[in-house]
Amino acid sequence: MKELIWYGNGGHFCGLHDCQFHLCTEVGGYLISTIGEYYPDGYKKGRGMQPLGLGAEDLYETMVFKISSRCGCGCNLPSGYENIETFRYATPKEANEKHRELCEIYRRMRKKNVQS
Repeated sequence: MKELIWYGNGGHFCGLHDCQFHLCTEVGGYLISTIGEYYPDGYKKGRGMQPLGLGAEDLYETMVFKISSRCGCGCNLPSGYENIETFRYATPKEANEKHRELCEIYRRMRKKNVQS
């Protein structure tokens, strides 16, 4: 099994199709999904990026999920999730850095569990 599996789409949020920013990585039995640049009305004139949380600066979000099931069509993508932790940020730099940091934390955690 690969340590990290990257998916080219976001892994959470029902309004994902309106997000211009998304990262999604599977690490062991966990899915780390980062989204942002949410434009729920598209790029309508005068309407900018909308926050993903309650704060005005919550423009990017990372959620870590425990994978509980896989898609039944045979693609083997994760389809059942249990939310473990959530982080929100104001900039794409913070979102990228935290996504990579969480991938490394969960990779090390998996490696430690495999060696035990």
